[in-house]
Amino acid sequence: MNLDWQHLHSFVEQHFAKQHFIKQHTLESELEHAHEKPDFVVALSGGVDSIALFHLFLQLRENTGINFSAIHVNHGLSQYAQQWQDKLQVLCDQKDVRLIVQQVSIQAQSRTSLEQQARDARYQAIANALNTHSILFTGHHQSDQMETFLLRLMRGSGLTGLASMREVSLFPHLAGRQKQLKLARALLSVPKQSIVDFAKTHDLTWVEDDSNSDEAFDRNYARLSILPQLFKRWPLAGKSINTSTILLQQELDLLNEYVEQDYLACLAKGFNQQAVLDINSLTDLSLSKQKAVVRMFVYRQINTYPALTILNELLQQINNLNPDTNIHLKVADSFLKTHKTHLYLVNDLANAFIKEANGSSTRDLSAVELMVSSGKWSVLPENMLYKEIKVEVAAEHTAVIKWARFSEMFQPHKNSGHKKLNKYLKETGCPTWWRDHIPLVYINGELAAIADIAVSAECKYKVSVEVR
Repeated sequence: MNLDWQHLHSFVEQHFAKQHFIKQHTLESELEHAHEKPDFVVALSGGVDSIALFHLFLQLRENTGINFSAIHVNHGLSQYAQQWQDKLQVLCDQKDVRLIVQQVSIQAQSRTSLEQQARDARYQAIANALNTHSILFTGHHQSDQMETFLLRLMRGSGLTGLASMREVSLFPHLAGRQKQLKLARALLSVPKQSIVDFAKTHDLTWVEDDSNSDEAFDRNYARLSILPQLFKRWPLAGKSINTSTILLQQELDLLNEYVEQDYLACLAKGFNQQAVLDINSLTDLSLSKQKAVVRMFVYRQINTYPALTILNELLQQINNLNPDTNIHLKVADSFLKTHKTHLYLVNDLANAFIKEANGSSTRDLSAVELMVSSGKWSVLPENMLYKEIKVEVAAEHTAVIKWARFSEMFQPHKNSGHKKLNKYLKETGCPTWWRDHIPLVYINGELAAIADIAVSAECKYKVSVEVR
């Protein structure tokens, strides 16, 4: 196929004009009059794919006036990394394109995990740099889709994994999803050779990443050793696999619509308004539906799926759950845990270092204290259950936040007796793993409130607390 800017124009019109913006007579006016005018950002590595995409955007800008910027992530893994960055900066300066540069540091743990580490660090850095509602365009093409499909096939993926990459998807990193970023792959149906031909026709220059020839990396092995054999036997293999992934995506969408009904029926609110699954509702479903609901529950929170072994173990325990049984299963950097009749997915707060404003770190929450100003949102130390707190109290009083003081006595109501803090938190439904993360508000040295849960009946001051 002959690649030109019209391909990119049609892609943007299909995915981002008609579906997301106010309709006008032209794509340009649609974008100009949008309620949320998007930032189009090109992921610019310096390789031929990203350079070709960058040039297509230059042509799009010239023909339509649609503007864009570029972002480059310097991983520091190659001895040429700084040279590549400098060349891209010169290119963007010449073309009057804003270039955002992000530096990341990766501590390689093994050859097989370096790809994933670099990918995670790259998307984290990009998410931090982009504005809300930005759309990141990458140079993924037809052969990349083939590699993804084959690698997932070798890992034993099911329908979700084999559906591979979509032309437009949510951002793959949680930080990006919180900012409502999207990932766009405008060249996903384009053969690699068409991209190279386009680059040569327009006399473009690009860099060759020396690591791309290292077959110790699975993706390189697939690209250099497997794909050539497939193309030799089946010249249209790329188009065929691309068609298969589109069909799988359609079937997956249909399945998700079906599962959504059961998912919503099982969805509930746990402590702190946390999204949880109601175990009683879950166990009323067939085993196949249970698996589908749990997978959807996990994916919608952390953008990944639990391994089949974890899923099977979880459901075996849930379906044989005793009242005193506590489930604790790791999924990525989170844990599936049970509390009473609820299934939670939570961060590993118990093993996290609490990072204070002065730069120190500790795992002993009882040693952490924070003085706050009345009426203002105060940022809490990192890796806490809450991110911010606001205490309203008369200015002449001193408000201090403390944690994990379980021996403290607390009187929730005037007509109730005093209770140990740990016992009271248990009665409120607070799971054990969060109890030491609940901020305790002390006014002039006296325990006045437990977060926004309760104010002490003995409190002599007018106080209100908000957390978020």
